[in-house]
Amino acid sequence: MKSGELYRIAAGINRRFRIPEPAKISCELFEPGTLASFAVVSLQYREKRLEIQYGFTGRLRKINVFRFNDLLEILREFLNANKLAAMLFTKYCGIKSRNHLYEVLHLRRRLRNNNICRIMDGMELKGFERIYFDALISLHNAKSDELKKHYQDNVRFLQKKIYKFK
Repeated sequence: MKSGELYRIAAGINRRFRIPEPAKISCELFEPGTLASFAVVSLQYREKRLEIQYGFTGRLRKINVFRFNDLLEILREFLNANKLAAMLFTKYCGIKSRNHLYEVLHLRRRLRNNNICRIMDGMELKGFERIYFDALISLHNAKSDELKKHYQDNVRFLQKKIYKFK
């Protein structure tokens, strides 16, 4: 996507929402030249701001989640494989707090239940990958040692079952 196309899109949005001419239009292209590039068009008029994201121009690289025993390792590997920043990925997933995944990766927060499906959809996980990823999230979010041991056994059980099917 070229910057000229972005400005045409922004001008169309400007006309569609009948925003007066002194509105400020800005376009940003994130991660140009990678598989995960996308654009954000922002319109600002007085106090109001409208931000529209135009999707990825390529496919995300998938990773084998079964190689990992830790949720944070999977997330870091996925972000590194696709050359994405945590904040851009959360924006792509539709998570309101752009900082949430960054804070999860730096052990300041636990992954929220309402964001789990969005992240799995963003990573394009399907079938057993989703089940395994969900088990790792439960292990990561467990507070007591008993729960951690239970979820660790659950993760090992899933690994054995999944490799048995392959």
